[in-house]
Amino acid sequence: MQQLPYELLQLISGNLLPRYQCRFAIVNKFHYKYLYTPLLKWHAKRALIPIPQHKWSMQNSYISLIQIDKYLAIYETYDSEYLRVHNPIHRYVNILYYSEENGIHTHLSQHMCKSNMAFLCSIIKDTEMLNGCYKYIHRKFIWMYINSRHKLMSMSEEIIDNILKYLHFVDVENFLRSNIYIEGIHP
Repeated sequence: MQQLPYELLQLISGNLLPRYQCRFAIVNKFHYKYLYTPLLKWHAKRALIPIPQHKWSMQNSYISLIQIDKYLAIYETYDSEYLRVHNPIHRYVNILYYSEENGIHTHLSQHMCKSNMAFLCSIIKDTEMLNGCYKYIHRKFIWMYINSRHKLMSMSEEIIDNILKYLHFVDVENFLRSNIYIEGIHP
């Protein structure tokens, strides 16, 4: 694109919306002064492009969170072959895997059920990754995340199973329904 004359780039830029004209001007660093007009400077002040926020953690696995305006994605990987992409806004999870013969493939794309949400919450509950990102997250996922941080959930699953052994059936049902996170762990 650097070899094209700036007159042609101005013609291309003239057919774009102002927001995309700004992006087009930023990409063309050699012809920036010819493409970035005073009108675009005014428009850039009025319609700001949000800066992506990125957070990451390496506790149990590599976890990364990216928020761009109203989009939020949580990336999680255990080894270099598998990558899970969680979307807590629409409650979807995609699992990508890499094979040398076929390249990158989507292994699974599904709606996040309670057990998937509980698994993700158990990974990120000790991190502060979701701080400041609650605005667009689905309410069921937020509810699961808040319940996963409860003091009762700091106990291991074996202890909770021992507690459940000593309760009557009705009390077990009430205990499991009392916390959505427990419901996700013990279906």
